[in-house]
Amino acid sequence: MKVLCGILAVLCILFIVFIRFKGKRQSNIEEVKPEDGFADFHTHILPGVDHGASDFETALKMLEQEAEDGIGRVLLTPHYFPHRTDKAFMHQQFNELKRLKEERKLNIELYLGNELCYGEDALEDLMEDKVCTLNDTPYVLTEFHRGDPFSYIRDGLNQILMAGYRPILAHVERYEALSDQKKVGELVSMGVLIQTNAGSLLKKEQKKHVLGLAKNDMIHLLGSDCHDLTKRIPGTRQARILLQKELTKEQYERIMITNPKKVLQGEYIH
Repeated sequence: MKVLCGILAVLCILFIVFIRFKGKRQSNIEEVKPEDGFADFHTHILPGVDHGASDFETALKMLEQEAEDGIGRVLLTPHYFPHRTDKAFMHQQFNELKRLKEERKLNIELYLGNELCYGEDALEDLMEDKVCTLNDTPYVLTEFHRGDPFSYIRDGLNQILMAGYRPILAHVERYEALSDQKKVGELVSMGVLIQTNAGSLLKKEQKKHVLGLAKNDMIHLLGSDCHDLTKRIPGTRQARILLQKELTKEQYERIMITNPKKVLQGEYIH
């Protein structure tokens, strides 16, 4: 009887240790943050340029949310509209937002770019230096219309590559023609980088596809694609937690740390 009681006591202790260890792992599951925080690689926070933030106060509140979410670097990527978007005006808005965020003492770095919807006029403007590439590097965030055929997407991205730029395909999960993982792989083999929206990892119909791409090294960057403070809000934390659980340490760090730094510095990513 004493032996049985002893065995039960040991089992109880082991169970308690297991529960505590598991709880500790879950509470620390997200990540050890790099000193400068994570990067949100797709946002519509810059005010007055597209249908994102309506004014500077809204933009500052969105940046506050980014900082609270563990984001240390924000890519401001308003839509580029051929013959309408003024690069000088974008820089003016960018400089003012930087000044205001310094006044608010927000510990966050801002970088300017555009989200370019591919088309002949857009490509022409890109080649004429009317478009803001990401942090003035060869990288350009590029989108297409949801229903564009694969051949059009592939050929458009190839045109950008041939012009000497490095396209980052925005929100890969959005395109009907790229539901086949092999077609995304074809784009990656061309030299295209792939960005996914954090929200897609929280939607049942898109989660499986995006995780499949990430596990096969076909997701390079994560962004919130935030537009406002109510419906399309800043933040990638839930998606980061999911990616950390599902990917290897190396894969996770490439998406969240290594690739963003290389893009911002204009370094080539294989």
